[in-house]
Amino acid sequence: MDTYYFAIVAKPSRNNPDKDLGGAYIHVFVTDSDIENARKRAIHYLDESFWHCENVELSKEILPEQFPLLDALLQLAYSKAQKFGICAHIDAWKSACDPNAPIEIRYRPSTYLPKDWTK
Repeated sequence: MDTYYFAIVAKPSRNNPDKDLGGAYIHVFVTDSDIENARKRAIHYLDESFWHCENVELSKEILPEQFPLLDALLQLAYSKAQKFGICAHIDAWKSACDPNAPIEIRYRPSTYLPKDWTK
């Protein structure tokens, strides 16, 4: 199985306990043999977690040798995906108007990928 990474912009659904949040950048790791199937699984996983996918900003296969390039939070999510098949890390913001507004305290600070991965 390969491991795929998806950077997704999402909004909380009506049934989300945090429906007052403005939105989130969600980092999803999925183990699968096909990137398109992995993308579908990531979106379904978010739907089941009461998040509506607005846009998949980045889709990328993560090779084992790229693991050290991930920051600590994404390494943890990657490792959990290796164990459970899928894992998401959510960076949410409060204001529906300003995605740069301070995030809720219950969410961890933003995580970043190496710059050359976002090309």
